[in-house]
Amino acid sequence: MLADFKVRNYRNFRDELHFSLESRKNYEFNQKAVHNGIIKDSVIIGYNASGKTNLGSAVMDIIIHLTDRRVGETSSLIYSNLNNRDDTVAFSYKFKFGSSFLEYTYEKRDPWQVLRECMKIDGKKIIVNEEDIYFARLKGSETLKSLQKYLIP
Repeated sequence: MLADFKVRNYRNFRDELHFSLESRKNYEFNQKAVHNGIIKDSVIIGYNASGKTNLGSAVMDIIIHLTDRRVGETSSLIYSNLNNRDDTVAFSYKFKFGSSFLEYTYEKRDPWQVLRECMKIDGKKIIVNEEDIYFARLKGSETLKSLQKYLIP
């Protein structure tokens, strides 16, 4: 379940936007809205053109990033914030599974070009993919180094 989301430099979000679903308040009025300490039902309210749709697109970017599915038509022309010279867009997701947390961060310049990524489970780096560095600490990934010569650059 998504517990926390951050995005920076995506469309109208020049500065970091932090959207937390971790319950820090007492939701006695509606216990059905909270599961395992995570708010599972929420509503986004805002003025027209304030970024509600862009927030939804940003949260859903992980689907485009990790699968072959396309969620709507994502325009690469309007991906990073136009008021920032830096064209790198940063995404950070934190999921809660039982008592464990999986954190996944990545940076892109457009919907399809990944610059770097990192996956952590309970704070321990499991997968890192940066410019010249790649490692995976998963059972069964010990042979990945010997397969590197077969990977397409």
